[in-house]
Amino acid sequence: MAMMAITLPAEVPIHIAKTQLTRLAVRAEAGERITITRRGKPVADLVPHVAAVKGDREENFFDRVRRIRAEKGLTAPITYIAPDFDAPLPDAFWFADPDKFSRIDEE
Repeated sequence: MAMMAITLPAEVPIHIAKTQLTRLAVRAEAGERITITRRGKPVADLVPHVAAVKGDREENFFDRVRRIRAEKGLTAPITYIAPDFDAPLPDAFWFADPDKFSRIDEE
């Protein structure tokens, strides 16, 4: 017995799209635009993915930081680290007793 191929229309109800997503994705990959409907009204379009061009792509976080730093003339890396940056914190800090340690602005 020969298997019959199922051909889905360009407009597909959402309950069928859920079960046929792989087939719909293959069609979208091939360049087809598929409209997903709910109660006969369009709710989404399944379209082929368009790879971003480097000049068009959205800036990622690190690229944005580099750009802003360059715009502000902050191209040098951070060169100062306090000598006690890794010193243990006082017990008062851990036990949250503000009377046992001084604030920086009080020194």
